[in-house]
Amino acid sequence: MDEAMERYEAALEDTRISLSSNGVMKYIVDSDCPVNLFHLWSIRWAAHGVRMTEQVASWIERAGRRTKAMGLHDLGRNLQAHSHAEYGHEKLLAADARTLVNLWNQDAKEPLNAEQLIASSPLYSARKYVELHEETIGGKHPYCQVAIEYEIERISVVLGPSLLARYQQTFKEGGYSFIAEHVELDQGHTAFNQRQLQKILESEDDTLVPLVEAGRLALQRYAMFPAECLQLAKQDLIRELSA
Repeated sequence: MDEAMERYEAALEDTRISLSSNGVMKYIVDSDCPVNLFHLWSIRWAAHGVRMTEQVASWIERAGRRTKAMGLHDLGRNLQAHSHAEYGHEKLLAADARTLVNLWNQDAKEPLNAEQLIASSPLYSARKYVELHEETIGGKHPYCQVAIEYEIERISVVLGPSLLARYQQTFKEGGYSFIAEHVELDQGHTAFNQRQLQKILESEDDTLVPLVEAGRLALQRYAMFPAECLQLAKQDLIRELSA
C-alpha cells in the first residue's frame, strides 16, 4: 500500500470506528435485542433497503461513463464492467422482506403487508443516500463513486459476519439471502475497489481530499438507515403489543 492510500485509510479510520461502534448496529446484533424487535427491524431493513440498492448498478455504470469522459479510460471501463455484478440485488432484499413478513404474520395480531412496505416511498435516510450518489456522479469528481462503493461494501466484510450470525440464529427458515451473499461476495468487491482507489491516488493529483470526503459522507449517510429502520420497528412493536 502506497503512502497516498495509507493517508486515505487513516483519514477514514475515525468514521469507520464510529459506524462499527454505532449504538444501533451493536444493539441489533447483540443478543440483548429482543427477538421480536430484531424481527421487525429485519423486515424494515429488507423492505426499505430495496430503495437503497435498486440503483447501485446504474450508479456505478454512470460513474464509469463520466470518468471515461474525463480521460480516465481504464478506471471508467473497470467501473462499467464492475456494475454488472450489482444487478438485481434489490430482488434479494424484496424476497427476504416477503419471507420475514410471512414468518411474522404467523403469530401477529397486527399483520404486516410486505408488498406495501416494499413499494413505499424511500425513507429519509435512503433519500439522502441516493442524493450523495447523484451529486457525486454529476459533480466534478465522478470517480469518487469508487470511494463510496469501497466504504459501503467494506461494511459487509467488517460488520456483516456478526449480523449474519444473528440472522442464522433467529430465522431457521431463511430471510437473509442479501446479507449472506454480500458477506461472501463483498470481500472480492472490496479488494477491487481498493485497487481502483489506489490507481486514482497514484495517477491523479489532488484526489485524496474529494475521495476521503465521499467515503466519509457515504458512511455517515448509510449509518442513518439502520437507525431509521429501528425507529420504525419500535413503532411496529408498540402497535403489536397494544393490539
